[in-house]
Amino acid sequence: MNRIDLLIGSIMICLLSLYSCQNAKSTPAENTQSQINVQITCIERVIAKDGALGKIRNIACKDIPLSQAITNYTNAMGQLDYSGCPNSFKKAFIEHRNAWMGMTIVTDHYPDLRGDMHTLFDSLAKGEHASQFKYHLQGIWDTWEAVESASK
Repeated sequence: MNRIDLLIGSIMICLLSLYSCQNAKSTPAENTQSQINVQITCIERVIAKDGALGKIRNIACKDIPLSQAITNYTNAMGQLDYSGCPNSFKKAFIEHRNAWMGMTIVTDHYPDLRGDMHTLFDSLAKGEHASQFKYHLQGIWDTWEAVESASK
């Protein structure tokens, strides 16, 4: 190799490096959009997983105590990956999980109750612990509303 070939090779390497650096730079708007996309993906992933867990919870109490179905659900919710989610969404979701955990204060009174969760909830709304049940159910709905607001 002669000096001209080395010089041309060096120039080519410099140009390729410079081109790569220019293409690697992203604008603040691109970074912001990228962060938004990550947050949206995280929120969608968590809500989809919660939906699947909720379906399991709703039918699990046909075979196990309602409190156990709720505990299984809230334990699974505690394992969700919030990486990339906005802090407001994560906080709202954790509060929603806590509201569900609070419901076991009522459901612990009914270890032998079996059936679809919604049917069981209808009977609890009319039972001995109705006021306590309604209080905790309202907490679940209120915290879900906060989750929905934080997901927008």
